[in-house]
Amino acid sequence: MSQDIINNRFLEESVFAIADGYCVINLTKNIVRGSMYQVVNGKKYNLNEQLGLPENSSLQSLVAAWALTIPEEGLKDFLHEFDRERLLNRFENGERHISFRYWTRTATFEPMLAEDHMALYREEKTGDVIAVNYVLDRTEHYRLEEKERALEKSNREYAKLLAEEKKHTAMIEELTKKLQSQLELFTVSIPGGVKISNDAPEYSFKYVSEQFANMLGYATPKELMDASGGNIIGLVHPDDVKDGLADALNQYTHSDHYATIYRIRCKNGTYKYIEDRGQKVIKEDGTIEHWNLMLDKNDFMHKSIALESEKKANKSKSDFLSRMSHDMRTPLNGIIGLLKIAEKHFDDRELVLENFRKMQVAADYLLSLINDILQMSKIEDGNVPLTQEIINFEELSQDVLTIIEQRAKDRGIQMQFRAKKEGLRYPFIYGSPVHLRQIFLNIYGNCIKYNRIGRKITTVLDYAEAVDGITTYEWIITDTGIGMSREYQEHIFDPFSQEREDAKSTLILTQF
Repeated sequence: MSQDIINNRFLEESVFAIADGYCVINLTKNIVRGSMYQVVNGKKYNLNEQLGLPENSSLQSLVAAWALTIPEEGLKDFLHEFDRERLLNRFENGERHISFRYWTRTATFEPMLAEDHMALYREEKTGDVIAVNYVLDRTEHYRLEEKERALEKSNREYAKLLAEEKKHTAMIEELTKKLQSQLELFTVSIPGGVKISNDAPEYSFKYVSEQFANMLGYATPKELMDASGGNIIGLVHPDDVKDGLADALNQYTHSDHYATIYRIRCKNGTYKYIEDRGQKVIKEDGTIEHWNLMLDKNDFMHKSIALESEKKANKSKSDFLSRMSHDMRTPLNGIIGLLKIAEKHFDDRELVLENFRKMQVAADYLLSLINDILQMSKIEDGNVPLTQEIINFEELSQDVLTIIEQRAKDRGIQMQFRAKKEGLRYPFIYGSPVHLRQIFLNIYGNCIKYNRIGRKITTVLDYAEAVDGITTYEWIITDTGIGMSREYQEHIFDPFSQEREDAKSTLILTQF
C-alpha cells in the first residue's frame, strides 16, 4: 500500500473524528468516492443511502439530490459553490482551501447551518485533483450568536466574544490554506487543538498538536506531555475529574461521540475552560483510540458565569425590596389610620397624645425597615444578617399590637390575647427585634386581610420550658378566616406563594 493511500485514509479518519459530515471528491474524474456521511448526535448516517444514490456517484448527481434539502433563497449560491468546473479553476488558480455556509437539513430532517470546508490537493500517484469536503454544524453556534447580539444591547462586553470568534474564524481560514495530506497540517486548521489518547483508564497521550500545547501556554507538545505526566488526568481540575469524565463516559454508552466542558491547567498554574469534543476511533487491528478536538471556551464560560451571578444578584434585590415594600405598608397604614382619628378628635388631648405615642412606635419600626433597605450590601448577597440585641418581649408585643390594632378595628375584627399560667416568665431575651416584628406583623396582617368582618383573632402565649439558658415560648395565633387547604400548607413558607380558594378567587398570600 503506497504512502499516498495511507495518508489519504489517515486524513479521512481525521476528518470524521472532528467533523459533522464529510466526503472525498475526485474532481478530475467527477466521482464522489464511496459515500457521503453525516454525524448527528453521535450517530453516523450514509447520505447516499438516504438519497437513493449508489456509491461512487458523480458530483453532479449528489449535488442535485442534496439540493432538494436547500431553501430556495440559498439554492443558487449552493449550486454555484459546488460547480465542478469552477472548483477545478479555483484549484488551478492556487486556491487550496474553500469555505462557505448554507442552510440545509440533517439526516434526521432537522434544520442545520452547515459550514462547508474543502481542502484541495493533487494526488501524487494519479495527478488527480482531490477535494476533502468536511462539514461543521454551526447551528448552535449561529443561535448563540443571535443570543449574544441581543445581550449586547444591555451588556457591551459581549462584543469581545464576537471579536474572539472572528479571530478564530480568521485563524481557521489562514491555517486551512496550508492543509495537506499529513495529519499535522490538517490539525492546524482547527480553532483550538487536537489530541489523540489511548483507550486506557488514564487516557495516556498518543499525540498532542502544537496548537493544543500553545493554547495552554506550553511551547511544544513535549513540554505539555512532561508537565501532565503523559495523560489528560494530570491536567484536569480536581473538581472536574469525576464529573467531566463521567459525563463523557455516559455519552459514550449510547454513541461513539461526546462533547463536554471542563477546566484544564495551564503552564502558569491557572485553569481555563475548554470544550472537549471526542470521537471513539476503532482501528483496523481492533484497538481503540480517542480523537479529541479541544476548543478554548474560557472567555465564554467566565462571561456566562458572570451573567448568571448578575441575574442572581438582581433577583436578590428584587425579592428583598418586594418583601420590604410589603412590610412597610403595615406601619404606614397604621400611621394613616391614627392621623385620621386624631383629625376627627382633635379636641380630645388625651386621645391625640395616645395616638401620637402609637404613631411614634409605628414610625420607629418604619425607620428600621428603611435603614435595612439603605444597607444595599445586604441585598447584594441575598443574605440579611440577624442582630443579637436585648429585647423586652412585653414591649415588643405591645408595639406589634399598637401597629396592628387600628387596622383590625377598621375591619371590625376583635383582637383577643391571653397568657397561660406563667406567661412571660423571662421577659428579656436576645434576638433581632426588627425581624421578630416583621414575623408577627406579617402573620397578623394575613389574619386581618383574609378574616371575615366582625370576627376575631385570638393569641395564646404559653411558657414551655427553659433549658441551659434557652427559653421556649409558644405563640398560638388563630383567626376565623377562610383557612388554607392541607395541600397548600406545604407551600406556606414559599416566598409570595398564594392559593385561590373558591369561585370568588379569594387570595391567600404568604410572605416571610
